[in-house]
Amino acid sequence: MHPIFISGRIMFFRTIATALLSVFLFAGCASTGLMADSSSSIGSKTTPNLVDAGVVLLPVTDRALFTSTGVSLFVNDESGKQHALIGNMFGLPIPSNEGKGMKYYGAFNLPAGNYTFVSWRLIKTEGGPSEAPKEAMGFQVRKGEVVYLGNFNAIRPLAIGQFRDTFEADRLKFKEIFSWLKDKEIKNQSMKSAWWPLPDGKIPN
Repeated sequence: MHPIFISGRIMFFRTIATALLSVFLFAGCASTGLMADSSSSIGSKTTPNLVDAGVVLLPVTDRALFTSTGVSLFVNDESGKQHALIGNMFGLPIPSNEGKGMKYYGAFNLPAGNYTFVSWRLIKTEGGPSEAPKEAMGFQVRKGEVVYLGNFNAIRPLAIGQFRDTFEADRLKFKEIFSWLKDKEIKNQSMKSAWWPLPDGKIPN
């Protein structure tokens, strides 16, 4: 068979495979809620909107024996619109004495108002989104302010998560990563929560 013909067939099948993968990923996002508004994520050198909005800082520790890909947490605003706070940027390995995994430092620009956590999920394809937390968890965003919501500690093998207040250490790391934070006050509004399982989660005794 002529080499040009073989090359053409390979390119054709690659194109088909890419198209099918795109459709699959879009369907997966739509079915798990990942199509929620996630445009609020702020880059390390991006100046956030603090004129008519505020910033929330949400670090995520994704503990995993294998590749750690991050966690999505979903919140509803007062109108019922859902926002996805996705922890898969600026990941750093967690200290070796704390196990394996990554810690993600997420900063999100949100309009002023009251928000409520409604679910979370692992970004990797296994499992689905959690049910709403048993105890309501809410926070407030004020114009011009930066608030810390606590470190969401997700234990991938057990499919459970929990907010923990590690404000002092996280505050310093955020200021190191995000240059626009250096001269900003960060208010501690850390969530207090019980274990929050995914559908197949196993809560420790």
